[in-house]
Amino acid sequence: MAPDTILTFPPDGQTGHHDHIAVHRWTVEAVRRTGIGSLHVVANTQEWLDDNLAQWMELGVIVGEPPVAWTGPLSIDLVVTGELLERKYAALVAQTSQTEALRALVGEDRYRQILRTERFAAFATDAAHDAARVSPTAT
Repeated sequence: MAPDTILTFPPDGQTGHHDHIAVHRWTVEAVRRTGIGSLHVVANTQEWLDDNLAQWMELGVIVGEPPVAWTGPLSIDLVVTGELLERKYAALVAQTSQTEALRALVGEDRYRQILRTERFAAFATDAAHDAARVSPTAT
């Protein structure tokens, strides 16, 4: 069964990390080639950046320019709770090298709070549109 919704990093990789940028490009190309599913990229609102960006900067998680706030419409905006939040938490904790420093800095309760928010924006996969959008800002 083919997916109908595909989630990935925004064009700037969210953190500027070259691996995240590569994943974005590969995902866009896969959706373009197959025509399967609708593509959505992480969309950090100004509120989310105000609450979290300073900690990411302090940890050195941002390796390029800081992400900019998404100001366009969101295609997915939800709060993860209960069993699903615990499953997401366990999956991320298993990626120790990726999550341990942030968890240690903010504490387990705050880390879970950060994980609760999921926001994405629909992303066009045509080459002209993709090339024009280097970061997820509304135009």
